[in-house]
Amino acid sequence: MMKILYDSQCFDMQKFGGVSRYFYKLAKYNCGLFDYKISGKYGDNIYLPEISKIQPFPIKAAFKGKGRALRAVNKFFDVRALKKLDYDVFHSTYYSVPKYPKEKPLVITVHDFIHEIFPGDFSSKDKTALFKKDAMERAERIIAISQCTKNDLLKFYPEINPEKIDVVLHAIEWGPRQKKALQKPFPKPYILFTGQRRGYKNFEAFARAAAPALLDNDLLLVCTGAPFSDGEKALLDEFKISDRAFSLFADDDTLRSLYENALFFCFPSLYEGFGLPILEAFVSECPALLSDASCFPEIAGDAALYFDTKNEADFAEKIARLVQSQSLRQELAKKGRARFDEFTLQKMMAGTAAVYQKALR
Repeated sequence: MMKILYDSQCFDMQKFGGVSRYFYKLAKYNCGLFDYKISGKYGDNIYLPEISKIQPFPIKAAFKGKGRALRAVNKFFDVRALKKLDYDVFHSTYYSVPKYPKEKPLVITVHDFIHEIFPGDFSSKDKTALFKKDAMERAERIIAISQCTKNDLLKFYPEINPEKIDVVLHAIEWGPRQKKALQKPFPKPYILFTGQRRGYKNFEAFARAAAPALLDNDLLLVCTGAPFSDGEKALLDEFKISDRAFSLFADDDTLRSLYENALFFCFPSLYEGFGLPILEAFVSECPALLSDASCFPEIAGDAALYFDTKNEADFAEKIARLVQSQSLRQELAKKGRARFDEFTLQKMMAGTAAVYQKALR
């Protein structure tokens, strides 16, 4: 059986989040198609206990430089594991690929091109795009998580050989449930917004477009993730919806319940590499309103309602339509549930294993 080595990068970067969740799924749900090892010594990522014997960082208290110390220790163990050559394929979990003997092939997954499309959202010291370019040039195979991502890759880096890029679509570990959560998490109907709200996530345009529907129909706006920032609070005050907007941290069970009980879910982002919340909404039979940007039409097909990102009036009109039409919500929920079945963990794992085989050849 093929043995895959994953380094510690993404688990050092995130306590939880999309990239580390991706590698968690590859490790936990690979259907016996390959074996794996995660290098590194310590880690506080929430997924690690289920997929590795890596221990939590020995100093629990926060201190200045803790992240740098963790990365330095783990980089030493990453390089040591690479030099042992006790694996068939090295799949680096992010773009800062350590130097290592070239006897073994390198695989890289490219998630998106946010740094290239929205450079103003990042520090001038951020070298992610440079590391990404270097990693793609060195890799034997590149996994793109959607056709849109592959197209963007070739647009920004036309020198990369398209023959070494494979599209392997995401899946999520949630399965359909027999019954929806019975307990309603909020006393009034609500529109759901999940995840980060900065910059290209387009939260300000969403709040502006949603405000009339919230006020006219006595609805709530429920967000997941960090508490509202001072800037977001001022924005909600400006639109007169601060008393009906809530933000909460949600584990998977809570998040599932939020989807299942929402009037609908809105994902107004200007760009995503894939958009996992779409699948979370679909499996939860939650109607979805999406921007017409990037990969969304590729992933959702005709199972979602779309708004024109360049037309705020269209955005507000689509929100109002979904609020007012129960039949439209029911139709989208049904289509979304059927669309979800096209994105299985089995397909994701088989596609990934095929990439590893190609890298070995």
